[in-house]
Amino acid sequence: MSEIKEDKMSDDKKRDVHIKAIRRFHETFTADEDQRELAALDLRFAQVEGAQWDEWSRRNRQDLPTYEINHVASAVAQVTGAYKENQISTKVRGANSGATKDVADTFEGLLRTIESRSNAKDAYDTAHFLLVNTGFAAWQVSNQFEDNGFDQELVITPITSPLTSVWWDNGARAPNKQDANWAFLVRGFTKEAYEENWPDKPINSFDNGSLRNNEFNQHWFKNDLIQVADYYVKEPVKRTLIRLSDGRDVWLDKVEPVLDELAQKGIIERKRRVVNTKKVVKYIMNGSEILSGPHPTPFKTIPLVAVYGENHYEEDNHYFRGMVRMAKDAQRIYNWNISTNVETMAKAPQDPYWVTPKQLKGHEDDYSRMAIDNDPYMLYNPDPEAPVPARTGSPSFNQASAAVQQQSAADIQITTGRPTRDIPSNVGQEILLAAKKQVDAGSQVFVSAMTRAVQYTAELLIQAAPVVYDQQRQIRITNADGTTEFVAINETVMDNQTGEEVIVNDLSQGRYDVASSTGPAFETARTATANALAAMAQFDASIIETSRDLMVKSIDSPVADEVHKRIRKAMIQQGTVEPTDEELEEMQPTPEEQEAQQRQVEFEQKQLQLQMEAQEANNAFVKESARKAAADADKANAEVVATFTKTEKTIADTEAVNAKTIDQRAKTQETLTKVVSDKIEKGLPVTESNLEALESNADLLNADIDEDIQTKIEQEQQILNNQQSEI
Repeated sequence: MSEIKEDKMSDDKKRDVHIKAIRRFHETFTADEDQRELAALDLRFAQVEGAQWDEWSRRNRQDLPTYEINHVASAVAQVTGAYKENQISTKVRGANSGATKDVADTFEGLLRTIESRSNAKDAYDTAHFLLVNTGFAAWQVSNQFEDNGFDQELVITPITSPLTSVWWDNGARAPNKQDANWAFLVRGFTKEAYEENWPDKPINSFDNGSLRNNEFNQHWFKNDLIQVADYYVKEPVKRTLIRLSDGRDVWLDKVEPVLDELAQKGIIERKRRVVNTKKVVKYIMNGSEILSGPHPTPFKTIPLVAVYGENHYEEDNHYFRGMVRMAKDAQRIYNWNISTNVETMAKAPQDPYWVTPKQLKGHEDDYSRMAIDNDPYMLYNPDPEAPVPARTGSPSFNQASAAVQQQSAADIQITTGRPTRDIPSNVGQEILLAAKKQVDAGSQVFVSAMTRAVQYTAELLIQAAPVVYDQQRQIRITNADGTTEFVAINETVMDNQTGEEVIVNDLSQGRYDVASSTGPAFETARTATANALAAMAQFDASIIETSRDLMVKSIDSPVADEVHKRIRKAMIQQGTVEPTDEELEEMQPTPEEQEAQQRQVEFEQKQLQLQMEAQEANNAFVKESARKAAADADKANAEVVATFTKTEKTIADTEAVNAKTIDQRAKTQETLTKVVSDKIEKGLPVTESNLEALESNADLLNADIDEDIQTKIEQEQQILNNQQSEI
């Protein structure tokens, strides 16, 4: 709902509406006037200083004391204080097959958010205070634009003077007037404020004697203030409800423009029926005319919540009261008696000494200062004709008056529903609880009335929410522990299983009921939770580890929230608890942090890329070095093998040369020997040279190898061994 409209209406019809409204207001004002005046007197009696003595009593007392010891206000304060320690909570439940738990939870969280943003507790506390004093209170539910934007929101606002500003039709009998067909919320404007708000509706259009003196219009001119009213009217309306093939029940006027598009997606109408329902419209009016309207509202019942204390009907007469009215007589009696008793006691120091002039002569100053100096004795002159100076006695204290005073104090307790009794300090817890329950019983009617009113308020919000929050948007919901999170409503998403579009958190689907209950306020419950967790931890130490965030959160301390956040953060990092949506949102970095993180990521990626490139280059270098080293090793090995082979060949060649030399020497020896033998056989002379040659060759033959050849062989053999080791 993105705008607050004003429906078109002819001037003649507006005049008819205004005439009917003026008569209606006169009727309801006349019917309720006496009870409201009594209620206003009750409020004044309990809360305005000096209001407990009427004019006749003050004149009768003249200059005598008229004390007020206000027991009634004290009793009211006890009741209102006890109420503030408690909290009315609402639970939203699905009421038909179209309702879902997710939407119920969304409604519940939305109600808390509306109450929080509206400071609804102030409205409730104000209403409870007035309820206890007068028996009547009220507040308003309305829709308005958000501060920054075109979306609307629902708000709860207090009504600080309901006795003179809120009026319902006389036929309404429901406890919170939810069955009313019309109602007025009247506010007084100064001339300047009126002209500022309605510059096109001049005051002279109704500021004349004939209108002021008309019995129907006289209520609209008070204390030089111009009375302007929000006039709510419940009107019948016929609407067509259709059921779509996807199971949704929707109003035809809401989906008629998109029926063709729905049909293209396979969603068609299955059946329809005409429903007789209600709508509430609002007019703004004064005693002369309709200033604007009719304005459509998102409500089906009047969004003015009435709260009554003790109330009942006798035929067509409505009677209501708070806790003050029945205690007023007892309070007056108590004030009268305390005043007369104080007066009596005040006269006691004025009881004079009765003396003769002769007895007093010379002691005048002592007697005049007797009450100030408090001397232990007083001197006087003897007078044979008179007795000893003496007092005749102070005014006697009225015991009967004191008894009446005591009884009237007890009567105040009884008539306010706050009886007390002395309870010994050594009694058990059950007796204490029973006594407290007896005291609280007198105020239970007001707690019950407030609980019903808050429940009706939740019903008003739920019936209006689908109209006000009708578009796809993010809304903030508040959890029971006060934490908040954002959820999407009326969001169209694709169902991965069916491939069809579905609406998530559709507030218009299903019917929902509200149940309200009263219990300790969150702060009180939090303290109780901390004590319970600490007690359980004495028997199970693991509770401290798994629930330390809850224990800290339950501590009433200025730093508890900050400590709780830190512990939650640590527990989330440890995986002990799951983060909430709000914590997930807080964990998201700011744009500056995101930019810094992006730069850090890019730097780390660049650094990693350089490291990888360096590693790749190093790997290529190592690989190339290894390949080269292997090639060099293969080459060196081949060279060693070649050298080895060559060395072996050299040794073989040397040995072959050596063998050939030996063979040649052997043949030479054989030849020399044959020459000598032939000469001997032939008888020829053997010469000296023949024998030397034979002997010399024999020496060479007997040697193993020439030293040079042997040395060379040994050297080559050593080289061969070394090469073999290398290979």
